[in-house]
Amino acid sequence: MELNEEDKEQRKFILVQLPEKIEETEEAFLAGFKKISDITIERNKRVVGKLIEEKRKQHPNLFNSSQEDDSIKGLGFKVFKLVKSNFPRVEWAPDPDKTSEENIASLKKYIQDREAQLVTLFNREELITEILLKNGFTLNYRLIKQQQFLKNEMYLATDGEKETLICLDTEIQMETVEYFKTNFERRLICLERSLDTTKKWNLKHFLKEILMLFRQNQELKYYG
Repeated sequence: MELNEEDKEQRKFILVQLPEKIEETEEAFLAGFKKISDITIERNKRVVGKLIEEKRKQHPNLFNSSQEDDSIKGLGFKVFKLVKSNFPRVEWAPDPDKTSEENIASLKKYIQDREAQLVTLFNREELITEILLKNGFTLNYRLIKQQQFLKNEMYLATDGEKETLICLDTEIQMETVEYFKTNFERRLICLERSLDTTKKWNLKHFLKEILMLFRQNQELKYYG
């Protein structure tokens, strides 16, 4: 980050640190750090804070609480950790001791329970990250809330090269669907279960191949 400041380049990097535990007798543990990765995160925070403070001292008139100079907007970092996929494999299997009707009922219940979990248990940020990575976005993507959508929480995800609108609300409102009748230049990703038959038909008609619906067990479904 300091080198980027010196020659005004835009280097990107990925730093990998194992979450190795710190011995309880170590000074770092007594200071509140439980893992080596905690120290790594704090070091990066301090570097960013130092660079921003230096810029503010050098150009005091360019910075205030409501407006930031473009030169510091790129200073920062994201922290990711390895977790299980939000799209696990189907774990249901028919019971040979049950009838076909009983197994079908069991499967329907399994699907309903899984779809309910997708809505109530998922971590929104983790799910968005996984969906974007599966679609070729880089880790440095940004989410920008789209204020023109009053009935749904819609974000524009962009990494500087790719971009898409994404909404994880459990119901896409008709007002949102109407918006895409005249604004169909951007891809949209949303929950399949957030659309009834009429809304789905309308979005498929106007967005065509740039509409992407997903459910927990099927991942993304493309329309075109």
